[in-house]
Amino acid sequence: MLSLVLLAPLFQRPLARLGSAASGLIGASAAVVIGTLPTSCLFFEQAQLLSIVTNLFVLPFAGLFLIPAFVGVLLSYLWYPLGGAVCSVGRVALDGILAVARYGGRITLYLPPPPAAAYLLWLTAMLFASRLCLRDAKRRALYAGALFAASAALWALLARTV
Repeated sequence: MLSLVLLAPLFQRPLARLGSAASGLIGASAAVVIGTLPTSCLFFEQAQLLSIVTNLFVLPFAGLFLIPAFVGVLLSYLWYPLGGAVCSVGRVALDGILAVARYGGRITLYLPPPPAAAYLLWLTAMLFASRLCLRDAKRRALYAGALFAASAALWALLARTV
């Protein structure tokens, strides 16, 4: 969520000519991948970079799963077979979402976990890149770029020694 709040607007603005839905979807997908990269590597020692693309297919269909599932659960209190029938629509959508996610998860980049200092630098870079940093856009980009580069360098340097 932090990366969505901090980074998605930065990616959405340059893509605005694609339309608000497309730029929002692409911006959110890129923000999530960049924001969760060090956390994913910290806990799982891997990153699914193809998720930028798979998210474009998954996110629009999330409502096709959530809405029938919610309605089906409510209807199951009234009449269980009706609730089950409505939930089966959501199940088909969920199966499609999971198939796309599994495909995207096949291409995995294995990375060592970042050291604590590199992880904190990455999070700080996201903060400096965002509009919460009360500087002009060029300075924010300069500060964030330097912090991302320092984080990546520290991550690479200390990963080799461990």
